[in-house]
Amino acid sequence: MILSKALSLKRDNVGIAAIAAGLAVCWLTQTPFAMVAPIGLAFFQDRTSTVQILNASLAVAVTISMFVIESHGSGRPAIWGALLSLTFLAVAAFYAANAKSGRVRKGTGRRPQRRQPIDASAEFLGLMHPHDRATAEQAAARAFWTGVPQVMRFRLRQQDGNYVWSEVRTDPTYGVRGNVDVLSTDEEQPMCIDGERLDAAGLGPVRAAHVVEELFGNGWAFDAEGRWIYLPLFAQATLGKTPDELNRSLDDGYIAWKQLLHPDEYDAVAEKWSHSIRTGEPFNAEHRIRRKSGFAWARSAARSVRNKGGLIVGWYGTSIDIDVQRKTLSDLKAREQSLTQLIDMVPGRLWMLAPDGQPIFHNKRLTDYLGFAIPDVRTEGTASLELNVEQVIHPDDIESVTATLQRSLATGVSFSSRYRVRRSDGVYRWMEGRAEPFRDQDGRILQWYGISHDIDGQINAEDALSRSERHLHGLLDALPIQVCSWLPSGEMTYINKRYSDALGFADANFSDFLATARALIHPDDVEKVSRTAAHCLSTGQTFAFRYRRRSSDGSFRWLDSRFEPLRDESGTISEWYGLVIDVDDEVQVQEKLRAAQVELARASQAATLAELSASIAHEVAQPLAALVSSSDACQRWLTSEPPNVERALGTLERVIQSADSAVDVVARIRALFKQGVDARTVSDLGSVISKTCDLLADEATGHHVRWDVVIDEGLPALTFDEVQIQQVLVNLMRNAIEAMDSTSDRRILTVRARHLDGAVRVEIGDTGRGIECPERIFEAFFTTKAEGMGMGLAICRSIIESHGGRLWAEAVEPHGAKFTFTLMTDTAIRP
Repeated sequence: MILSKALSLKRDNVGIAAIAAGLAVCWLTQTPFAMVAPIGLAFFQDRTSTVQILNASLAVAVTISMFVIESHGSGRPAIWGALLSLTFLAVAAFYAANAKSGRVRKGTGRRPQRRQPIDASAEFLGLMHPHDRATAEQAAARAFWTGVPQVMRFRLRQQDGNYVWSEVRTDPTYGVRGNVDVLSTDEEQPMCIDGERLDAAGLGPVRAAHVVEELFGNGWAFDAEGRWIYLPLFAQATLGKTPDELNRSLDDGYIAWKQLLHPDEYDAVAEKWSHSIRTGEPFNAEHRIRRKSGFAWARSAARSVRNKGGLIVGWYGTSIDIDVQRKTLSDLKAREQSLTQLIDMVPGRLWMLAPDGQPIFHNKRLTDYLGFAIPDVRTEGTASLELNVEQVIHPDDIESVTATLQRSLATGVSFSSRYRVRRSDGVYRWMEGRAEPFRDQDGRILQWYGISHDIDGQINAEDALSRSERHLHGLLDALPIQVCSWLPSGEMTYINKRYSDALGFADANFSDFLATARALIHPDDVEKVSRTAAHCLSTGQTFAFRYRRRSSDGSFRWLDSRFEPLRDESGTISEWYGLVIDVDDEVQVQEKLRAAQVELARASQAATLAELSASIAHEVAQPLAALVSSSDACQRWLTSEPPNVERALGTLERVIQSADSAVDVVARIRALFKQGVDARTVSDLGSVISKTCDLLADEATGHHVRWDVVIDEGLPALTFDEVQIQQVLVNLMRNAIEAMDSTSDRRILTVRARHLDGAVRVEIGDTGRGIECPERIFEAFFTTKAEGMGMGLAICRSIIESHGGRLWAEAVEPHGAKFTFTLMTDTAIRP
């Protein structure tokens, strides 16, 4: 395509008018100064260096002439003026003629653009000035050979028949990829150096250069000494150098190429060029050329021209722009590197096979994974594919992989297989390989492209999941439960073996499942079960019920059923899960348990009566035993000689007290079971303790027990049942006396009463063997005595707790035991 920008240079009329005006002024004023007008017009119309120098010279000449005329004062100014005017008129006419013939002039305005394929449009070539057609064809040739768009200036014929200079861009007829700089020229330079330096023999290289230029759009020539003698105008414009300027490098000891070559390539090119100049051998070099727009790669070639005597008379050659090729190769390398990096970074192991299956490529990930590259696996007489398979595939998988791959190669179907591959560390890991054929337009397979993924973790997870699933199914089948699940659509998704055996089928839809289950339900339970199930299925509520279902032997067994919906994030039911448990044995056991509970209630009543009897006997036995002991003492005092009446009377008083105590115990036991509180009065606990010690004084003396009683003064008065508290004190003190029978050491009965933290605390201790189970001794029927009933301490605790206090026991180191109870000072009367 051709992009042209034209600026009209129609200034001929202006030039003619300026010349006419200058001539008229000259004759009227008889002075040559008026000719400055056409000279100035020429100066501004043409900015080329030649015309500018000419105009400047003429201006200087006019000034000098005027000074000469004035200085001579000869009186012949008209003659000098006439001569100068004629001279200036001739110069202006010559310039106008050149402008009329179409010499190159630069416009400063924006040129219009045109697009036209120059090599395909004869009509467009017909619009060009005849002198520019060859140059346009050469530009098209350069664009074709180099791929670089050419921008030059040609004269184009307008509709009025005049030619206008225009910028024309010639693009190659094929697509060029990459960022390519446009080769542009906006000046004309001489075709070659001054003619006097060329002789007849020197025209040979130039003619050859023209031939090359016709073919490739570019050609140049050197003389035998390596001086430029021909350089096309477009080249001088794009390089910004003339042959004379380039040849100046020879004067400095360099080759004529010096100003054009990149510093990095100069030495190599200079050596080749100098060698060719000396020997006449062909010159070939690839280098960068300095243009006005920057460096660009070119491929230069030159051949010598010899005369009939074999002497070299010059060199001709061409420089083909390969910057596009270089940039294309650079782009290709960059893309190749990018693609290679992409292939190596892909999270997969890529490989490529020839149509016969032979491996020709695999990426870095696969190389690193295997620990070797494909070219490393070569053995005479054996295909590399077989070696790769044998070297990396697990022996158990070689046959299946080979068969699958050969079938794909033979039929062209996609390859897909799972196999184990030996990693570089020798460990076999599961891989999944897939490959697709790449075909040409005729359908022939050119290559196979494949990818392999390490799925060892996936395989292990699938195996673990499969084992877990089998274990779960085995567990569900082994457990004595019946499990099922179904979708809201009615499709059964799971039913375990026990459930299927109970219903008589393994796979059915939900409707059949419900029908079969309903047919097996006990007639008395069908209505209730159906109503509950229908309601819950329609509302999505969990339903649970117990019913009877006929088993395989025809008997009805009790079952517990529970069904739960599984909902998704939106709350929609996605699946139902059901669980049925056979509870018939449990129901039978519950029936038996209920019957046993009835029997146990009866036995408990009898045991309660026995316990009550034992409690009464235990509590009454203590005052009766004191009564008997006092009676015996009274008898001894009366039968003694002489009788001791005084002592006998004291003993009789204790007999009377013991009898009263027995009566009170019976009364208090009756009151205890009646939940009575009438006997509780405000009393002094210290006096009750003293009376109890006096009551047991003789018994303690008989067991050789010494008393250690400490009662704090000022104990507060308490509300309590004096008889019941005295009963507790007697029980605890007597147990302490009996506990010290087995010891031969000091036998001391310790009694302490003190006021602490709003309560009166009473401690009764002994120096006996101690106790092993401080808590169990308060249980009913638990005793450590051979003749004990195990009721005394239980009754004592119940009495203290009924008064709002606490009773506990603890061992004393190194030996002995201590029983402690508390009564609150603000204790209210409790039932």
